[in-house]
Amino acid sequence: MSTSSFNEKSLILNKLKNSIIKYLVAFLFILHAIIGFAQYDALLGRSIKEIQKGVNPIFDTMSHEQRIAKAKEIRDFAIQHKDDMLEMNMEMDLFQIFRKTNPNKVEFEKEVKRLTGFAQAKKLPEAEATIIRHHAFYIMNSDQNYELAFDKFKEHFEFIKKIDIRDYPYIIDEMASLVFLYYDFEDYQQTLYYADEAIKVGKVRNVKSLQLTMNLVKGYAFRGLNLLDSSDYYLNNAYQLATKWNDINVQGISKCYLGINSYKRNEIENSTKYFEEGCEILERQNEFKEVFLLCRSYLADIYVHQKNELLVKKQVDLIEKNNKIIVYEKDGPNFYSFLANAYTFLGQREKALTAYGQAKKAQELVAQKYDAKKFQREKQQVEILKLRKAQEVKIFQRNSLIGILLLLFITSIAIYFFNSIRSKKRLKELQKEMQEAQFYFDRFKEEIKVKAEIFEKTEMQSDALSKLEELTIITDEQWEIFRKQFDKIHQGFIRKIKIEIPDLSPAELRYMVLLKLDFSNKEMGRILGISDSSVRSISSRLRKKISPNSDVNLSELINNV
Repeated sequence: MSTSSFNEKSLILNKLKNSIIKYLVAFLFILHAIIGFAQYDALLGRSIKEIQKGVNPIFDTMSHEQRIAKAKEIRDFAIQHKDDMLEMNMEMDLFQIFRKTNPNKVEFEKEVKRLTGFAQAKKLPEAEATIIRHHAFYIMNSDQNYELAFDKFKEHFEFIKKIDIRDYPYIIDEMASLVFLYYDFEDYQQTLYYADEAIKVGKVRNVKSLQLTMNLVKGYAFRGLNLLDSSDYYLNNAYQLATKWNDINVQGISKCYLGINSYKRNEIENSTKYFEEGCEILERQNEFKEVFLLCRSYLADIYVHQKNELLVKKQVDLIEKNNKIIVYEKDGPNFYSFLANAYTFLGQREKALTAYGQAKKAQELVAQKYDAKKFQREKQQVEILKLRKAQEVKIFQRNSLIGILLLLFITSIAIYFFNSIRSKKRLKELQKEMQEAQFYFDRFKEEIKVKAEIFEKTEMQSDALSKLEELTIITDEQWEIFRKQFDKIHQGFIRKIKIEIPDLSPAELRYMVLLKLDFSNKEMGRILGISDSSVRSISSRLRKKISPNSDVNLSELINNV
């Protein structure tokens, strides 16, 4: 075989091999996609609870990075199939990882804003509620601003109350968050208030587990206030509801905490009975082993005081059997102290020392984790109160300023309208006065003309003068009446003419006024009670006062005034 033939066959085999590999990879990819999509298809059109049930097995064994990649893949699949609920669920999964792994406050706040807008746009109130809750926890844990966190939790609580989310599986966790936080901070009055509010929601929406949980919490809170009778009432109420609704766990918890109340009263017989009944119920359950262990430690302490070694050993054995279970942190000091006493009673010195050490650590943990937080919150309350008071002062000042400006505006408007009304009224009065004055002068002129004609036709001048006497303005009183009527029509004329010609005599002023009214020299003479030649003399004197050339046009001067 030649070398060239061998090379050709090798080349063909390599090409065939590569093609087979490519097709195999493509087939496996398609098969993987089909399997994956078939798996995701089961999530389409599902409720939150069903979605979580479907994705939890997928996420359980994954690292953060793998979970992020898978959540993005399912989210893209949801977008492709226009499934808002599935898309939002994946967004919330990504958000939870983001909250736990990203300490950057600015980035977190931006993500909160983005997701809130997304939830509102898609009309998914349950998602919006969860975002508010995560935001509250971020402020609580990352910022450690407990007072602001409580404000955010309260906002979340009120939001949950207003929206109808009957199928929402996390309503207990969502509503209980604020209640348990107040309880942890030993703010029992607020615990009771919000527990009552949650019970109302539980009744309206028929969420039995929420009603049971909140009755238990009220029992704890009243015990914290040392109101043991009230505590008993709500613990008994929780037990009765749990019996009615067949909730074994709550039955056991109620009995155990009724036992703690009796122990506090030193009612040892009742206490023992409750503890034994509660433990018997909880021992059959896999949940709430913490409560079971706590009650066993109380029983151990009771039997230590009764010096019943057999029963003490029984309690210790049951506790050691569940030694991986850790009781609730606040119960730790009592639990380990009772256990240490039991070991001491049984003569197990090393175990007793270990338990005493654990009791001390538990006390330190409570002091560090809860007492320190309480102290810090009290400081924050003072600081925030100062800020709020300063803000209230600013708001008051701003509102006062706005109020003053508004009052000034309203006053200005009122004054404007008052003045406008008054001006209109005054204008009407002036118009009326001017009309009357004009009527006076029109009649005056008419009568002057009529009576001047009579004067010219009358042979006896004395008779004419007596007829004209009533029309003269010879006396000061007559002039004053005439001037007032004149001022109504020609306002400011007399004042201006006095400015133009300062040294006017009374006769000259009267002449100027009559000239303004277009009376002739002859008519002026009749009105002023002087001869025509005297009127001409007044006119001549006026011209000389105004100008030495005596060529002044008085009518033009008057019209320009």
